[in-house]
Amino acid sequence: MPVRYFLTAPTAQNPTGPLTGVLARRPGAYVPPFNAAGLDATSTNVTFANPFPVATVDAGDPVLATVPNAASGRTKPAAGWPVVIFQHGITRNRSDALAISGTMAAQGFAVIAIDQPLHGIRAIDPGISGFYIENTPFGADRLGAYVRSRREQQHDRSPGSGRHRRQLGYVLHQPVQPAQLA
Repeated sequence: MPVRYFLTAPTAQNPTGPLTGVLARRPGAYVPPFNAAGLDATSTNVTFANPFPVATVDAGDPVLATVPNAASGRTKPAAGWPVVIFQHGITRNRSDALAISGTMAAQGFAVIAIDQPLHGIRAIDPGISGFYIENTPFGADRLGAYVRSRREQQHDRSPGSGRHRRQLGYVLHQPVQPAQLA
């Protein structure tokens, strides 16, 4: 699906472009009443007076779409299926829509889901982003092993739900030397 992208698009030369770039806008495109306030007509800052950024690129965005089939027991309306736009939560991706697609189909709804910029299922070329786990200087398995060894040293062997949260909290508050992750 083509979408307008407002962040600086990541490239092989600048994979952190979305984090380091600046939103651009059309010079002097102020909204009322600010358009009559004599503001700098050459300013390209995005502000409350000029709140609309300019798209930097039209990008293709992968879409997950589901529609009711014969097993849903529904008949397609003459105007087409009503659509539910599903938005995933932070740290998740568009495939979460599959969890509700059966229920939505049974009620006669199509479901469409996309990922937000810098979220979700990674691009086909993982080399374009330094934010995917395989492009980080550590591995999650090594981080987990390090945390387990530290927990055992502190005699915290409690099993059960929430253990990963305790581990993450410990890691966030303890300095880790790169050699400890090797």
